[in-house]
Amino acid sequence: PGVVAGARLDHLAFATHIEGGYTFAHADYKPRLAVGLDYASGDGDPNDREHNTFVNLFPTNHKFYGAMDFLSWQNVLDPYFKVTITPAKGVSVAATYNAFWLATTSDFFYQVSQAPRAAGGYGIHPQYGSFAGQEVDLVATYTPANLLKLQAGFGHYFTGDYVNQTFAGLGGAHDANWAYVQAQLRF
Repeated sequence: PGVVAGARLDHLAFATHIEGGYTFAHADYKPRLAVGLDYASGDGDPNDREHNTFVNLFPTNHKFYGAMDFLSWQNVLDPYFKVTITPAKGVSVAATYNAFWLATTSDFFYQVSQAPRAAGGYGIHPQYGSFAGQEVDLVATYTPANLLKLQAGFGHYFTGDYVNQTFAGLGGAHDANWAYVQAQLRF
């Protein structure tokens, strides 16, 4: 927010994305290993005259912070590891592991839409642990022709301390599964 209770706030926030990887081009299946880190600042003091939560102006979260689209690039620390193989021409399989922490528990846990999670027990909980969870994704892509691309994916989200503590009084938290199949026609 740029204004709270009629008072204008200064906005000072930042984010970073760092990734390094290597493709073993001469090995069978051409494996690629990559490690990375995404960080976006959160607001450590919601009562001061500054807004420190990073605001991603043009979000494309799906391919960066877990395929399940559970969170956005706001108030988050996300180290990840990715392995991709190409077992045949036009076929690739990728496995990704993400671990998520809130940059600060004095700010919200943000949805992929960039809206703060504020209902159902969510809110600002500075007394909770900052570990939000882990996600493992497996995505297989097949391109049989230049104009057709088929893809299937599966993801599993393991809840962390923050989510577990949020839902402790509401019957507990549960891990989540997600699967999809899609076809893309290019012309």
